[in-house]
Amino acid sequence: MLILGGTDGDRYLDDVWALALDGVPAWTRLTPSRGPIPGRAGHAAVYDPVADRVIIIGGRTSSGPSEDAWSLSLRDGAAWVPLQIPRPSPGELEGHAAVYDPVRRRVLVIAPRAFSGPRTSASWHALRVWSLRLQTPPSWENLDPSGVRESSGMAAVKLLAMGPLSSGPSGGVPEYRKGFAAVYDPVEDLVLVNGGDLLNDDTSSETWVLELRRAPAGRRLKLKPN
Repeated sequence: MLILGGTDGDRYLDDVWALALDGVPAWTRLTPSRGPIPGRAGHAAVYDPVADRVIIIGGRTSSGPSEDAWSLSLRDGAAWVPLQIPRPSPGELEGHAAVYDPVRRRVLVIAPRAFSGPRTSASWHALRVWSLRLQTPPSWENLDPSGVRESSGMAAVKLLAMGPLSSGPSGGVPEYRKGFAAVYDPVEDLVLVNGGDLLNDDTSSETWVLELRRAPAGRRLKLKPN
């Protein structure tokens, strides 16, 4: 397991730590042969098993929210390499989440929509989804959550927060939030999004599902809470 960057409350960190999971767990600090990258917190990271690398995207640096992406190669010694990705891009990112989609070899970035316009307008609500395709060269694709069902065969489904969690493919988009968790389910081919900090300084306990293929008619998703 790797931990990259973060903050100690006074500064943004650029260090990389590895936790060995075999035998007695032990932390080791890695020293990449290239770098370091600008220290940051609030970024997202995924592991790309095909290229044996970690990809980090965005985060807040000492200069503010960033839109850069970096690759940390784990072959023959760790090394940082900037990813040169042509625009359009999701822009500056902070408090977002990312998951690796092995079926389509891409990274899905789920991010708060950028603030603009009156606070009550739709621009202050909803999450956006971008796909980072990992072919050579890499490229961004905007998967607009408001039209994701029609454009990409995807559907966002809200799960009830209490009791047996179940919902049909009713569609919808989660309201603005940041600092949430996301995980890819390879069995169901979907992304689960949970929690996050809302605009009113409240904390969400909602769970949402982003289905990556069009759900068959009448299909229901069921989860049992711990």
